[in-house]
Amino acid sequence: MGAEPILELKEYTLFFESNHVRYSILDAISLTVKRGELVGIVGESGCGKTMLGNSISGLLPDNVKGIQGQMRFFGVDLLSLSAKKRNKYKGSKISMVFQNPNTSLNPVISIGRQMTDVIRQHQPVHRSQAKSIALKWMSEVGLPDPEEVFRSYPHQLSGGMKQRVVIAMALSCNAELIIADEPTTALDVTTQYQILQLIQKLQKEHRVTFLLITHDMGVASYLCDRLAVMYGGRIIEAGPTGLVLKQPVHPYTQGLLKCLPGQGKTVEDLYTIPGVVPSPVDFPEGCRFSTRCEYRNSKCSEQKPPWQTDDEHPGQWYACHYPAGGEEKSIAAPFG
Repeated sequence: MGAEPILELKEYTLFFESNHVRYSILDAISLTVKRGELVGIVGESGCGKTMLGNSISGLLPDNVKGIQGQMRFFGVDLLSLSAKKRNKYKGSKISMVFQNPNTSLNPVISIGRQMTDVIRQHQPVHRSQAKSIALKWMSEVGLPDPEEVFRSYPHQLSGGMKQRVVIAMALSCNAELIIADEPTTALDVTTQYQILQLIQKLQKEHRVTFLLITHDMGVASYLCDRLAVMYGGRIIEAGPTGLVLKQPVHPYTQGLLKCLPGQGKTVEDLYTIPGVVPSPVDFPEGCRFSTRCEYRNSKCSEQKPPWQTDDEHPGQWYACHYPAGGEEKSIAAPFG
């Protein structure tokens, strides 16, 4: 038997409204994350990755006009809970690590005070006990001299140290799922690698479950057990990382991989996917990638492709009428 599912999204759709026009910014998202896994959400900017992460964390913007589908966390449908009950999951069960750690840290309050306040908000412990918990996790994430960091203020720490503090803060509340949204983008290359190693260490040694949001396919290939590729608010391909990267099925995934720099490539050699991600109010009726796809035909712009798999790509799911420009497939299967 495999690991138990922590998070299950089924046909999750998020509606916005603009000028009296209602549109889906996330459309029929189905995704399963199991305990101890590190699942990557990849795609260009504007594809809905951060909106998906924020939705799972309960950080929805005020202009949301409707939600459909299911979002189950250990079997509990979060969408059926009251706002008060849903808030109990923030921090204590589901934590978010943002791209810029300054987003999560108050510049005028010491690191120690911030960590102990968060711990005591979610656990019935005294301040001295909260300090012990904070120091333990600061040590676990590799912060040098945790006592000194505990007394410090955010401006006294480097970007990498602040990101480690934010990760320690998430772990100190015993979160079951950590959503990391571009956690290394704001850091220098050496520090990026150290944070990636830290995430990998925490996953293996503590069975921490991560949902990693990134546009960097290199980071995804280094860390992730499974990948879900997003485009236009939809997941258009998913499967084990090795399979998705070595034998991508969807033309969009293939385009992303062709864009990667490699040994011997010059700037002129780099591939660029033509066009840009359309605005959510201008998404095509059918496949949302159809306006940029070299294999498109009239069916692609008119009919939404179903989730499917086939004998040529066992273990992978995709939403494309003509995968890799080939013949249309007809074997539909649910994503999981």
